[in-house]
Amino acid sequence: MLANTLTLTVNAVDTVLVRVNQDNEGSKYLKKSSTKSDTLYIRNSYGQKVKGKTETFDVHNFSLERVVYATDTTPEYTFTCSATFRMTRTSDPEVLEDIAIGFMTLANAQISAVVDGES
Repeated sequence: MLANTLTLTVNAVDTVLVRVNQDNEGSKYLKKSSTKSDTLYIRNSYGQKVKGKTETFDVHNFSLERVVYATDTTPEYTFTCSATFRMTRTSDPEVLEDIAIGFMTLANAQISAVVDGES
């Protein structure tokens, strides 16, 4: 089980997210301030059927949403990042971990260009 608090670092600013809900195979972490909120969802599902496949899959999802609240001069803004990691039920989880780390490294290196619309 993950810790009751997780630290999100954005632009060298740490935000401590606190687990506010845990049920079934998932958790919700939250931090609200007067100017914004950060919500992190972590979900796991096991033995999921995928259309067109005969195997069952384990699926792991991360989803982060930041809402910057409206002020008298600016509208509210919402930003979302997510990642899904999936493997056949009988495969080695360490292989998925290695692939996920490589994927996140690649995404980190390319995110500026992708957010600017390059593909």
